[in-house]
Parts: sequence; structure tokens; C-alpha cells
Amino acid sequence: MLDAIVGGLIGSGLALIGTFVTMRDARWGRTLATEENAAAVLLAQLHRLRHDDRLLRNHRASVDFIEDCLGAVLAFRDTRVRMRLTASLELIVDCDRWAHIHDAHDAAYQVRQMVHHHIRECIEARLDRKRLPKPPLPWDEVSGDPAGYLTRTQHEIDAAMEALALEQEEAAAQWEGRL
Repeated sequence: MLDAIVGGLIGSGLALIGTFVTMRDARWGRTLATEENAAAVLLAQLHRLRHDDRLLRNHRASVDFIEDCLGAVLAFRDTRVRMRLTASLELIVDCDRWAHIHDAHDAAYQVRQMVHHHIRECIEARLDRKRLPKPPLPWDEVSGDPAGYLTRTQHEIDAAMEALALEQEEAAAQWEGRL
């Protein structure tokens, strides 16, 4: 009789553990599926922005873009991931607004590329259950003073383009002198 009671307790304990493990795995699977769908939506929005940089010039389109992206960001369960992705999206929109004011479109493009790459790294880390990557080096500078960063970077880009144009003119003059 005691053997039957002990066997029943062991069997029910194993069944309880099996049920717990099954429920935990199902919950993790649902979470992962939700986050994968959110990542696909977010990357699709960023892809759309990459191919149409005029998307954020209209205030209504800008609000729609940010709302669509934030809807996807909210599906991520980790608070740190949500905060980093939200800050990244706000940085894209802020830099685009400042770029139109200061005529710094090339610098804004560089910032957009940097942030887009960082968003992809964050999503990959979350889906792989790894640590979040550190933000890129100019992150604090850009997020602290987007207008100043864009203006400085645009001046650097313009100076580099002028230097390249002078080099090309000198090379063309040397080439013509040889003929």
C-alpha cells in the first residue's frame, strides 16, 4: 500500500514538472514569435525609410512612421531593448528635422545609417538572447546636441568634398599636361 502511495506521489510530481516545463517552453515560444514579428515590422519600416528619405519631411508622415515603429517596439518584453529602440527612433526623427533646418542632409544620412545599424544589432541580440550592444561612439554626442553634431559633420563632409574636387582637378590638369 505504501508503495502505491509513493509511486503515485512520484508520478504526480513528475507530471507536474513536465507540465511546468511545457508551459514555460510554450510561453517562451509565444514571446519569441511575437518579438520576431515585431522585428520584421520594425525592419520593414526602416527599410521603407531607407528607400524614401523624404518620408519624414511631412509632419503627419513622420508621426505615422514613429507610431508604426513604436507599436512594434512595444512587443519586445525587455525594458532595456524597448528604451534603446525608442531612443534610436527618436534620434532618427530628430536628426531628420534638424537636417532640414540646417541643410545637413548628408550628415543626417550618416546618422540614419548608424542608428539603423544599431537597431539591427539590438534586435539580433534580443532574438539571440544576448547582451545589448554598446551604442556607437558618436551616440551621446548626437543625442545630446543633434543640431551641433549635424552642422559639424556637414561642414566636415563639405570640406572633404571640396578637397576631393581639387584633387580631381589637379589630376585632370596633370593628365592633360602629359598629352
